[in-house]
Amino acid sequence: MGKKILKHSLYNTATWVVGLLILAGSFIFFQFFYPYHLFYREQTQLFLYTSEYLSSYLQHPAWLACLAGDFLTQFFYYIAGGAAVLSILLATVYVLSEKALKNFLPGWLALFLGMIVALWELLRNCELNYLTSSTISLIGGIGLFLIYSWTAKKFLSKSWANLLVVTICILAGYWMFGYGAVILSGLMLIRALKQSRWLAAAVIIAEIAALPLILSHAYLLTTKQAYNYPSRNLMGYPNWDREQLLALDCETYFGHYGKVTKLAEKSGKRSAAVTYFYNLANCMQGQMPDKLMNFYQPINYGLILQVGPNTPFLHIFFSNEVWYQVGEMTMAEHAAMLGEIFSPNHRSARMVRRLAEINLITGDDEAAKKYLRMLSHTLCYRKWAADSWPGKQSKSVAFVYDNKRKLAATSDSLHRSDNAETALRSLLVSHPENTKAQDYLFCYELLLKDVKSFMTDYTEFKMPSMSKGEVPSPFYQQALLVYLANSKQTNAETLRHYRISPGVWKDFVNYTQRYEQSQGDGRLLQYTYGQSYWFYYHFAKFQNK
Repeated sequence: MGKKILKHSLYNTATWVVGLLILAGSFIFFQFFYPYHLFYREQTQLFLYTSEYLSSYLQHPAWLACLAGDFLTQFFYYIAGGAAVLSILLATVYVLSEKALKNFLPGWLALFLGMIVALWELLRNCELNYLTSSTISLIGGIGLFLIYSWTAKKFLSKSWANLLVVTICILAGYWMFGYGAVILSGLMLIRALKQSRWLAAAVIIAEIAALPLILSHAYLLTTKQAYNYPSRNLMGYPNWDREQLLALDCETYFGHYGKVTKLAEKSGKRSAAVTYFYNLANCMQGQMPDKLMNFYQPINYGLILQVGPNTPFLHIFFSNEVWYQVGEMTMAEHAAMLGEIFSPNHRSARMVRRLAEINLITGDDEAAKKYLRMLSHTLCYRKWAADSWPGKQSKSVAFVYDNKRKLAATSDSLHRSDNAETALRSLLVSHPENTKAQDYLFCYELLLKDVKSFMTDYTEFKMPSMSKGEVPSPFYQQALLVYLANSKQTNAETLRHYRISPGVWKDFVNYTQRYEQSQGDGRLLQYTYGQSYWFYYHFAKFQNK
C-alpha cells in the first residue's frame, strides 16, 4: 500500500514538473529565441470589438476556437504577451492530453505522449501564418472528450444514451472547434473499441466522416479545409532565416534603425529583403551612400522591392516602408493596399494603420477617418486612433505628419508601379531638398551603372540644394569621377565645381593606374578598392532574376 502511494505521489510530482518545464520552456523559446513571428501574427490580424465583426465568426465552423484564438492573438502586440499566451496554451495542451491518454494508457506513457503532443503543437506554432485558433481547437477537442468521458462513467450506462451524447458531442465539437471534433472523435473511438462498443464505434466513424463533408458547401470550404479547419499545417519547424527577416522588419517598424543595421550585418545573409532593410535603416540615419558598398547589393533589388506575380507575400508586406519614409504616398498607398489584400484573411492591423497615416499626410481626412474608425474598435490601437483623429491630434502626432506633409509630392506623375526612378524624380521636382529621396534615386541609378542619369539628376537636384562648404559623400564623388572621366571633364575647375576632394581624386588616379597595370584583374584590386564605386562599376555583373 505504501509503495502504491509513493508511486502515485512520484507520478503527480513528475506531472507537475513536466508541466512547469513546458510552461517555462515555451515562454523562454518564444520570448527570447522566436519573438518576431509573434509580432507578425498580431500585425496581420485585425480584431474588432463590433457586433458585425464578432458575428462573422459564425460563418465558418470552429467559431468559438477562432473567436478565442483571434482574441488572444491581439495580446501578441505587447512585449512578452505572445510568449505568455502561447506558453499557457501549450501547458494546457499537455495537461489535457495527459489526462485524456490516461483513459487508455499507463500513467508514465500517457505523461510522455502528452509531452510529445505539447511539443508538436509548439512546433506547429513556429509556422508563419499559424493560427492560435488551431491550438484552441486542439484544446477544445481534448477538453470535450474529458467531459464526455466523465459524463459516460457517471450517467450513461444505457447504450442509446451514450450514442445520443456521442452524436451531440461531435456536432457541438465541429461547430465550436472545427478539426477539434476530429481529435474528439479519435479519442472517443479508441474508448469505444477498448470497451467493445462496436455500434458506438461505427456511429463515431460515420458521423465524423460525413459531417465535415456535408457542411463544407454551407461553409464554403474545400474538402481538405472542412476536415482540418482552422488548422493550416500538420507539422511545423522553426525557420531561423525568416525569424531574422521578421526581426529586421519589426525593428524597422519600431524605428530602431541602429539595431536594424547591426542585425543585418550579423545575419550574413545575401538576400534582397535583408539588404532592403539595411539600406533603409542607413538612409534614415543619413548614412546610405557611405555604407552602400559595405553590404551585399543585388543591383537595385535591395533598394526598392519590386512587386509582381511571383513576389513572395512577405516582400509585398514590406514593400510600402521605403515609399512611406521617402514621402511618396501614392506608391506607399498602393503597396499598403497590396499588403492588406494578400494578408491572411485580408486583415492586417499594421496595413490599416499605414493607410490611415498615408491619408492623414495627403490630407484626405475622410479616407483617414475610415481606417481610424476600424482601429478605434480595437484594443491595442484605439488610443493611437484617438490621438491621430483629424482636428484632434496630439502635438507629437501632428508634428510627425506635418513634417511628412512637407515632403509629399505637389504634382502628379503618370507611371507604372515598378518605375521607381520616375516616382522619386517626381518627389524631388516638388522638394529638391528631400535628402532621403535623393539618396534613393542616386543610389538606384548608380547600382544600375546609369552614371549619365545620375549626373543629370545630381546636377538638377543635389547641386542647388547644397549648403556652402558642404562636401558630397565620397561615394557620390567616386561616381561623379566615373562620369567626368568618361566624358573627359576632369579639369581642376570642373572638379572644384562638383566639390571633388583632393583625397578622392588621388584615390581615383591610383585606382585607374592599378586597374590598367593589372589589365582589369579585379582580384588585385579588391582588397584596397573592393568597397569603392569604381570597383562595383567595373566588376559587378547583372543577372536576370
